[in-house]
Amino acid sequence: EVVAPALTTPNYQKLELALHQWRQNELEDEALRDQIAQVETNMNGHRQVNKNEMEDTEGLTEQEQEVTLRLLGMIDVALEGSLAALEEMKLYWEDKDMDHLDRGMAMMGPPTQQMIEAFLALQSITVEED
Repeated sequence: EVVAPALTTPNYQKLELALHQWRQNELEDEALRDQIAQVETNMNGHRQVNKNEMEDTEGLTEQEQEVTLRLLGMIDVALEGSLAALEEMKLYWEDKDMDHLDRGMAMMGPPTQQMIEAFLALQSITVEED
């Protein structure tokens, strides 16, 4: 049984919905694969934005830079975990073993939670600055 994170992201929700629809035979294999690919594209985009933010800490105090870089680092690790989960899910198309989809969703939970926690912490820092 997949344990959903306490808070989710739009990407997680998109995957959850796509898998549910697929299980109800409302989505074909190809449509599910497209949804997974879309989420993967989103996450790779997040990674690039994250990388840019890590390189641009101008205007932050040394302490703010340290905390910001640590949190952005946590987000990057979470994105890496999420991308690994998507890779697991894509193995379904190699052998049609549905366990890959379940394992991938289970793997997606912890990084999703990490990402949200790091993002909320990051927001609380930037809110204090304004």
